[in-house]
Amino acid sequence: MVSDLTDLGPLGSSDHHALLRKLPFAVRWSETKRIVYDYSKADVQGIRQHLRSIAWEDILVPSSMEDSWGAFSKVLQEVEKKYVPLKNTNAKKRKPVWMSYKAVTAIKHRHKVYQKYKSSHHPACVKANKLASKAVKESKKNFETKLSKNIKDDKKSFFAYARSKVKKSKVKVGPVIDGDGRLVTDSAGMTEVFNEQFSAVFTAEDTTYIPPADKFFKGVEDEKLMDTTEVVRRKLQGLRADKSSGADNMSNMYMDNLAKAFDKVPHQRLLAKIKAHGIDGKVAAWISAWLSGRKQRVCIEGIASNWRYVLSGVPQGSVLGPLLFIIFINDLELQIINTVLKFADNTCKVLLAYCRCCYCCLQCKVLCCL
Repeated sequence: MVSDLTDLGPLGSSDHHALLRKLPFAVRWSETKRIVYDYSKADVQGIRQHLRSIAWEDILVPSSMEDSWGAFSKVLQEVEKKYVPLKNTNAKKRKPVWMSYKAVTAIKHRHKVYQKYKSSHHPACVKANKLASKAVKESKKNFETKLSKNIKDDKKSFFAYARSKVKKSKVKVGPVIDGDGRLVTDSAGMTEVFNEQFSAVFTAEDTTYIPPADKFFKGVEDEKLMDTTEVVRRKLQGLRADKSSGADNMSNMYMDNLAKAFDKVPHQRLLAKIKAHGIDGKVAAWISAWLSGRKQRVCIEGIASNWRYVLSGVPQGSVLGPLLFIIFINDLELQIINTVLKFADNTCKVLLAYCRCCYCCLQCKVLCCL
């Protein structure tokens, strides 16, 4: 099996020796291939004609928001399969993004010199190693310096590079203990335990009486934010088709979106306050549809729990969520004389208490707000 065994001497500065051997068989490298859509070769004209021929009024109008989105995404997926060809991508190990042509050339030269002399202590190998190390350090330094200078104009590249430097830990989930004190080890059971825990923060809103919201909007009727169709259309047209899709798995090519306090915002009371801030018409209807009928589930190792309805709260991780929460708590200090400091879900009431009477007065005002 082994022939032509040669001792190459010490490996670097260690007491181990490098051995060169020949094996009577060849090594075949396997490459992982992935099939993806090739949007650069998509039939854009065919997509446009197909989408224009669809009677969207019959598909979207009669159904609910969830059903409309399901029908809409189904149509786009069918169009994608019909007009966008597939291509194979090889999961080859690529050179680092910071590696320059000069650094690559220096590294290749170092390998060639070592293959020639087979000794890291040879003067030629030492020189080639120094030149390669210097080229690599300069290349990396220049790349990072350029990223830091352009961070205001290109934040995405900066943070993508920063994330690549963080080691991703693969921590196994579980086992967990359910509400009855039993140990749950299987993925299906753990998803239900987690989903039940996450759903426990929601509050079922009592809609029998919704107190009228204080009116913040002071303008005339024409100044209300009621219809932003043109604004949304311009935003969609500004999306870049070469960017990857989001969680909805929809390509941008077709589209020319904190603490437990966020989860407890009652929807109907929030909508009443939104209208009190001068937001009405289609915009208010969009926000209402965005909040209502939401569902969540938990996935562990590819196994998903049952769906549970989101009864309250504003979606975290979204742009609109924190803004809606601020609108909801915007009237918090209307009946309070003292200074109130608010930031997201943290609220601080300030009063200089010179005696116990002042402290008791502040405490009573706080209890009145609850």
